[in-house]
Amino acid sequence: MAVAPNGYFLYVSTTSGIYVYTISSGVLTLGNSSSVITTDPATAMRVDTSNSWLVESSGTGTLNAIPINSTTGALSSSYPEQQVALSATAVNQLVFSANNAYVFAALGPSGTEEFSFKSSSSTPLSTSATASIG
Repeated sequence: MAVAPNGYFLYVSTTSGIYVYTISSGVLTLGNSSSVITTDPATAMRVDTSNSWLVESSGTGTLNAIPINSTTGALSSSYPEQQVALSATAVNQLVFSANNAYVFAALGPSGTEEFSFKSSSSTPLSTSATASIG
């Protein structure tokens, strides 16, 4: 699960895909006409601080940047989805840096992979580096 930084949306992954809920006065309402915004069954996901991208991985060796509408929380048609290869298949956790310039993917025993991130770009993920464990 991931909550958008603006506090208005909750993203929940299921085996069917990712659903978006609106949050209003502590009440959740299923959004996007009750349809998934993507069919990826994410194992890790985060929303960037601009509330414009949902970054997720479903354990298939890729990291996906999905454009979202910061007003509705649903899939945005402003940019296409971006997919980049990871150096491992399992992603345990994703986090954004405080300045929203990097995404870090915890890959368990394979280390941590870093991606540059630019929310204003149609391809926000680029340039990876991996930090080993131990």
